[in-house]
Amino acid sequence: MADQLDNLPADAPLFVHPAVFEHQDLVITKPNNADFVTKKLLMDKSKELLMKLDYPETKKNLDMMVKELLSQAGYGRYDAGSYDIEVWSQGITERVRKGNETEKYSQLDGFYKDLRIEKAKNQELTEDSNANNGLMFEGETLNDFIFTAYGKNPAKLRNLDYKQLNKSLERAGLVRLDRKRFTPKFEGIINGQRQLLSEHDVISQALKTIEQNYEADQTKEQVMDYLRNAYGNPPKKRLKLAMKILKNTGNVQLLRKLNVQSQPMIYPKKAKER
Repeated sequence: MADQLDNLPADAPLFVHPAVFEHQDLVITKPNNADFVTKKLLMDKSKELLMKLDYPETKKNLDMMVKELLSQAGYGRYDAGSYDIEVWSQGITERVRKGNETEKYSQLDGFYKDLRIEKAKNQELTEDSNANNGLMFEGETLNDFIFTAYGKNPAKLRNLDYKQLNKSLERAGLVRLDRKRFTPKFEGIINGQRQLLSEHDVISQALKTIEQNYEADQTKEQVMDYLRNAYGNPPKKRLKLAMKILKNTGNVQLLRKLNVQSQPMIYPKKAKER
């Protein structure tokens, strides 16, 4: 029925026997409890539901609320009236606020108050190649992660803090939404070539250096585990260790930390050294 609403007039009674539309002389009897549920009343109640639950009135949200209300009719109660739709509306409001079917309602536009989270909620998570536990979430979306990490209380989820979510993603071995660790922060030289490096690049180069230059022993494993363990070790400490490792090797050299307020230096191409 929801898919056919556009073709119905505003005053069409929705819950009457189908024979009404086949026989022009059939008398339509009003339900005992009030007026008919017309298309207009259904749409008005759907808009009212969205307003009560603090969701924007978008086509997607309106369509979902219409279907939720129609599904309450039980697909057979042709005598449903305006009293019934009021009861259905109250029931949906209670279920949403109590957190029943949060995963379904999270697909409403505007579920997350922070637009950055809302925009990314159905995106697939990206594993941090430097971490050792991101594979646990392979194939899952940001929504899946949020429900696992924070539960399904809609009041809590809708007001989720963006900074806190980014920290949680990082600790889980996943790429942050703000991609903070991928922002160029250093100028360095790798194999004779000047490059801009992010924190992620520095740790990645340190891991590569250890793998190539250190003998396989317990110390090597411990150092690599420390650099890869985003859950147990703070980002600053992992970065500090990575910089120390690179300082003691010859193929990677960190020149300076970039000033965020200034543009990075642009180096002219040099002629080949003799």
